[in-house]
Amino acid sequence: MEYTHSAIGYETDNMHWREIAWNGVRCEIPDYWDVAEIGPRYLMFADKSEPVLEIKWERIKGRFSHRSQLRRLTGQHKKKFGKTVKEVPLPSEWKTLLNDFSSVAFAWHVAEISGMGAVLYCPACKTATLIQFFQVASEHPDTIARHILGSFQDHPQDNQVIWALYDIRALIPIEFDLIKYRFDAGYYELVFSNKKLKITLERWGPASALLRNRDLEEFASMMSGHASREPFPAVRTGPDAVEWVVSRPATWLARMGNIGRLKVSGGCHRFWHSKEKNRIFGVKIEGKESVDAELFDRICDDYGSI
Repeated sequence: MEYTHSAIGYETDNMHWREIAWNGVRCEIPDYWDVAEIGPRYLMFADKSEPVLEIKWERIKGRFSHRSQLRRLTGQHKKKFGKTVKEVPLPSEWKTLLNDFSSVAFAWHVAEISGMGAVLYCPACKTATLIQFFQVASEHPDTIARHILGSFQDHPQDNQVIWALYDIRALIPIEFDLIKYRFDAGYYELVFSNKKLKITLERWGPASALLRNRDLEEFASMMSGHASREPFPAVRTGPDAVEWVVSRPATWLARMGNIGRLKVSGGCHRFWHSKEKNRIFGVKIEGKESVDAELFDRICDDYGSI
């Protein structure tokens, strides 16, 4: 399918699409859908507060059985949908789109609500995914389902994992796991770790209100806590960016001569103000060892507003 890039996302067949990427999975959804629920490996989307798409996934250890997954689904949905969840033939249009997966389709119907989906298994990454579409007041259900399935991926094509939700997008090395996330009004936070290093992504808005009575350095100093610690000087890296670099002494003897820094890990912390998006972004990398400056710069360069 041919795509035309737009300010919102992607445009095809007179519809606008938005990239969604979360914890290893990625797809494109209509730009007017909302994120209704988020879990570590779970996403629910809604259109005008009505559920339209549910995606849940997990890594499989050992053998995988579609029928076992389908029985689990039937059990989980029994209270809501009774015994109506059943296996159905995979639509021919879906078969072509899901060539890289081993797939089984299912459907259910209760009162005025019905749904159809598939249980997918990827032999390459051993991920099982349940995708189901709720047929509630959806304007173009078949077109939408085909586009989402055609754009769906359950593992990255390289060593970088895309994270794109709400108005932020980031690339994080595959060896880092998500350990914390928070999406509040005006503040987002994503935290990743590979046991040696911790990466924290932050986003504040609207910047115009947050910077009304202070400059970026004052805001960053307050948010990071640098103002209350031993002073590591802030470095202006541009008119709208500031950062701190905290270095831990390299040897045990050096640390003995600098007791005040014994609990300070090495790390970098950068803040920048995107005037165009009216947002403030922050990236922090910290750990027991020195931080790779190239890694830090790359994460900062790849993080920002959609």
